[in-house]
Amino acid sequence: PIIKSDLDNDIFNTIALTVETPAGLNASNLLLGLVCNQRTRRLEWADGDHVGYTTNKIDLSFDCTQKLTAVSEPKKNDWYEISTVPNDDHSFTVLCATLPLDLDDKCAEYQTIDDSVAEDGYRPCVRFSYEHKSWTRKKEALWPASGAQRQIK
Repeated sequence: PIIKSDLDNDIFNTIALTVETPAGLNASNLLLGLVCNQRTRRLEWADGDHVGYTTNKIDLSFDCTQKLTAVSEPKKNDWYEISTVPNDDHSFTVLCATLPLDLDDKCAEYQTIDDSVAEDGYRPCVRFSYEHKSWTRKKEALWPASGAQRQIK
């Protein structure tokens, strides 16, 4: 997700904490909607906006071309740096926002989030997938080389 405020952060952490973790595994980190701007060598949001909001004053001014990104750890309400090297094995919760194909059917094939998790009446549509993939394979699934991932050069 793209997180630009405490409210966004709280909502997405709350949603991420509802995801069941397979037995024996630690709770997953939340993969943030960050991309590496190859020109500036800095992370930015997938929508092109500058990262102006962070939690716990994490410094995101590092060179993202050095195989680093940031993720959220919902249980601790904290963000931290993580390697994107394909050999590093991490468990992620991935949340994606999309517009419904049928505007008359708000959630279409998705579920409406449970009232017990809703924040101030905000009930987003969700769909859970429990596929286990490496960082590289998950990134390819989310942002295929067809250009869906915005690369800035």
